Amino acid sequence: MATIRAITTKTGRTWHYAAWSDAAGKTHQKALGTQDPLVARSLFLTFCRREGLTPRAGFRGPAGGLRDARAAFLETVRLGVRSKASASFVQTKIDAVLAGMGGGDWHTWTPDAFREWVAAQRWKPRSIQMHVSAARRFIRYARASGYPCPDF
Repeated sequence: MATIRAITTKTGRTWHYAAWSDAAGKTHQKALGTQDPLVARSLFLTFCRREGLTPRAGFRGPAGGLRDARAAFLETVRLGVRSKASASFVQTKIDAVLAGMGGGDWHTWTPDAFREWVAAQRWKPRSIQMHVSAARRFIRYARASGYPCPDF
């Protein structure tokens, strides 16, 4: 059974770790690499699924995920634009980024992986700028709304 721990350093930063015991009773710990509790909880669940561990009883992950964040973001975009074409434009850019960056697991996103993906597309600079702008808007919205998302 795995648990999530928060450790505060002398400098006041709080880091999150996944902790579990193996069959021999030895305790292990893996840094989740984030200070944000929402992101840490989501990374913890991803880590547990990947390693085949069971989260401790009563542990509930953060509400919502990538699909919920995308749907909520596109709804706010639709409310704030003048035409359906503008909303469709943003949706096309977001969907291209989500499909290209691994789909459902956005905790694997890194700035380097994003740069590599954009470079592989062989787009013109203006197209790159539009996709990057849409991705930044989406991440800003998700973080501000409380959806767990990467530090990107």
